[in-house]
Amino acid sequence: MRRDRDGVLRKVASNPRLLFCGPCAGTGGWLRAEPGSFTVFAGTEDVQSARAAYRFDYDRATQEWRLAHVTRRMADPRSGSERPQKLDVRDFGSITFARFDPARLPPAKGKDKQ
Repeated sequence: MRRDRDGVLRKVASNPRLLFCGPCAGTGGWLRAEPGSFTVFAGTEDVQSARAAYRFDYDRATQEWRLAHVTRRMADPRSGSERPQKLDVRDFGSITFARFDPARLPPAKGKDKQ
C-alpha cells in the first residue's frame, strides 16, 4: 500500500505466495516498514517467535521491491531442535517482491552464515 498525494492508500503490489494459509501456517504474519525497506514476519505474532522474516529493499533503478535478506528457523526432524538460517542475495539471486515464493528458497544445508 502506498499513500497517494490525496492521502488515500492505494494497493501497489501483492504476493499471494508470501504468507502461508491453512492449519500449519500458524498465525499468518505481519510487517514492519522502514524508509526504503519492509520486512514480513511469517507465522508469528512477534519478531522473537517468527518462523521466517523476509526483508525487501526498494531498488530505485528498477523501481521494484527486491528480496534482500531472509532469516528462518529450521527444525531438525530427528531432534526437534531449531536453528536459525540466514540467507542473502548471494544465496538466492535477484528476486522481485511480485515473483517471490518462500517455497523456492534454497534448502538448508551445511553451516549457515551468522
